[in-house]
Amino acid sequence: MDYTSLPLFSLTQMKMRYLSERQSLLAQNIANVDTPGYKAQDVKTVDFAALVGGMGKLTPTSTGSMPLLPMAPDHFKQINREQTAETHPNGNNVSLDEEMKNMSLTQSDYGDAVTLYHKNIMMFKTALGLGGSATA
Repeated sequence: MDYTSLPLFSLTQMKMRYLSERQSLLAQNIANVDTPGYKAQDVKTVDFAALVGGMGKLTPTSTGSMPLLPMAPDHFKQINREQTAETHPNGNNVSLDEEMKNMSLTQSDYGDAVTLYHKNIMMFKTALGLGGSATA
């Protein structure tokens, strides 16, 4: 059985892909801070809490396998961020402060997702009697 296809692992991987794509767009915004007419980009917000709530109880199906989440897209929907802290006279609406704040929050969220993923792997190792130490 491929444990990474279980809903919790799938959801964590989806969240990590989402955050990675968001970080890339935020970096692109910063790179274009002085480009006339450039509009700040972001990814459409995904409600991961609702996805977790929709999973319900993790009980095996009639075939004995665990239910799977629908696959996430390879790329999340990219949007122009119309509402920003400022718009420059040249039409550029990138706010360096806002982008840096968003990058910091995204990096923190990504770290949390990596920690959750690692803790779940350790939990499975412990349950299988393979030890659950962080170095294993």
